[in-house]
This record gives sequence, structure tokens and C-alpha cells, in this order.
Amino acid sequence: MPVTIYTNMDWKASPDYNPDKSTAKEPNPETGTVKCEEGKTARTDEVEIRFCGNLPDDQAEKIRSYAKSLKGTRLLASKSSDIIAQVSSKTAYMKCDGVVRVNAYNRLVTASDGSTFTVRYTYDRDSRAEYRDNYLSGLVESASGAAADKANANYCYSNNIRADIISYFSTASSREDDEKAIVNAYKSLLKEIKQNIADGKENPDNNLKTTVTVNGTEWNFAELLKTIDKMNESFAYFDCKGNLDYSDYAKMGVSKADVKNWAKENLSEDKQRVIGNVLNARVKTFIQREKEGLENFRDIWDKPGFVMPEEKAKYYETHVLSATNKEAREEIMKLFEETDYRSSAAVSNTVNKYRNMMSPIYLAFGAANRILPEYLDSAANDIYKYISGLFGGKAAQGLNISV
Repeated sequence: MPVTIYTNMDWKASPDYNPDKSTAKEPNPETGTVKCEEGKTARTDEVEIRFCGNLPDDQAEKIRSYAKSLKGTRLLASKSSDIIAQVSSKTAYMKCDGVVRVNAYNRLVTASDGSTFTVRYTYDRDSRAEYRDNYLSGLVESASGAAADKANANYCYSNNIRADIISYFSTASSREDDEKAIVNAYKSLLKEIKQNIADGKENPDNNLKTTVTVNGTEWNFAELLKTIDKMNESFAYFDCKGNLDYSDYAKMGVSKADVKNWAKENLSEDKQRVIGNVLNARVKTFIQREKEGLENFRDIWDKPGFVMPEEKAKYYETHVLSATNKEAREEIMKLFEETDYRSSAAVSNTVNKYRNMMSPIYLAFGAANRILPEYLDSAANDIYKYISGLFGGKAAQGLNISV
């Protein structure tokens, strides 16, 4: 019977843990405790054991003893003849007091130079919160000690800040150096915020001086975190998006415009150029993720002997709603990217053009002429709602939005 044992989970002593200022030690499987120097991050042999059945105590102890002796960072599997399979499933945890409990996942990234790599994000294992927004506020809370009881949040903030910066701005060749620079700058920024708090500054995150160089471009770290927050906010819709239909490319155009407008108001011209390249790479990232997802489920949608109708094949090469006409999707995205969202007339004009572009797509997909207006109205209302969600009152004023 397979027994899966996960070893070397990340952990960090929480501020309220009672340390003895010693180096990190293995957790005691009986008491579930571990001693370490407060505030230090390390790797531990905390283990999570998953096995089948309600095993007798002596057999369960054999598994725990075996797990305790394991070393290494890889996933280890054991098939032991003396572990008897039962009919139900059971999970046994060997827990530690005062440690960070987080899970992680990988995200594929396409960089501005076309290289691809993965980044690793973490989230709270219990609440499943990711802590990937309001980064500066999170750092201030951590520096002030107000988040002393939020060890998971602090850990996720530090990890995900690094992951997000690398995801947006690094390349496969620069990421190793970038990561080192980000880690050092993060420590300096936290120290600077702590000093501002000690000096009694009302807004300790104002006028921060710490800088960081990522992929050859120097940033004020606080400015970079605000930029990351803005891009995460504008592209949140796509983070968990699978298939990309033509309406999704319209929304990508809106998101790109939203970030570009923000950059014009907050960043220098050279930084704006960097942002332009990053946004183009972000679109390629979503397309690459979709491509890999489709390949993983090809056996589901790729039906043997099926021939796509000629008209539909112009816009859809698969059974799933994936926009495969590159020219059409790029034209739609560019339309919304280049719209002046300060003008309600310009937005209305763009949406009308979008309706015309979507008409042959819906007809090719199978919409009858008599119900085509309903499809087009739905598309228009959907994109108006998306625009209003990103630009708010600034763009929504004067718009006739029906949602």
C-alpha cells in the first residue's frame, strides 16, 4: 500500500514562541514542538503522513519512526508490506508548535525576452489566503509588530513579493541575480520602515529610500511594490483563468490600458517603457498557460474523426472556447488598449466597434441571426462592467452601463 510522506516543509518561528536561542532542531514527533532562534527561517523535517485505514497503534508507530529518520527535500514514497490497507482514508499529521504552515504552487511565466520559467507562490495552509495585495501595508504591519500573531501572513508576504517581482520583471537568465537582490532589498526596506516607526513618523511607508535592481533596471523598492500591486489588481481576472475567448482579449486590452494610464501618472518614461514590455509578456504568459492546459486535456476535447465546420474553424480550432484566430484576438485587444478611458464617448465608440467585430465570431460559433443581438448586447454589457470595475467613476461617468 502506498504511503506518501512529505518532508522538509518551510517553517519560521513565530514571535510569540519561546526560543532558547539555539539553532533549529528537528520537531519532536511526540510533543509536536521545535526549538529555534526567534525570527529565523529554516527547513525542517516536519512530516505529513497520508495512509489508508485506521491502523493499529504499533503499525502507525512504525510509519512515524520511519518518517522521523528520513532526510532530504524530495517527495518520498514508501511501499511497505507490513502496512495493511483498509477501506477508508486517513491523514496523520505530525505538527509543530509556533511554526509557519503554508502550502505552495508553481506558476508558468513568459518573460519579456521570450524565455519561460516557473515561480513559486505560497498561501496560508489553514485560511488559504494568498497575501498578494497591499504589499507596503503588509510590510508596515509586519515592521510595527502588529502582525506578531500572523506568522503565516508575514511569511507569504515576503515570499510572494519576491515571486511577483520575478514573475513580472525577470528573465530566465536574470532571475537568480534578481532574487538575491530582492531578498537583500526586502531586508533593507523592512529595516527602514522599522526605523521610521521608531522615529515616530505618522506614515512610515512615505519617502522610502531603499532601491533594488531587477533585470538591469533600478527601482525605488516602494515604487516597485506599488507597481506590482497595480498590475496584480488589473490582471486579477486572468490569474486563475483557463481558456481565453475573444471577450477575454478585450478585457486584456482594458487591463493593459489601466496599467499604462497608471504608469503615466506615477512612473518615469523609462519605467513606462519597461512596463509596456512587461504587459506584452504578461499576455504571452496567459496564452502559454492556456496552451499547456489544453494540451493536458487534449484527450477530452480532441474527438477522433470530428471535423470543425469551415466557418467556425476560422475562429475556433478546438471544441473548447479558445480564441485561435490570432489576427482577430490581437485586433480586439489593441482596440481596447488604445482607448481613451477619460472620454465616455471614446469608450462607447470602442464598444460599438467591438460589437461589430464579435458579430461574425458569434455567427461562426452557431448563433442564429435572430438571437445575434442578444449575444452582442451581453458582450457589450460584460465589457462595460469590466471597464467600470477597473476604472471606476473616472471612466464610468457618462457611460450608459447596463449590467
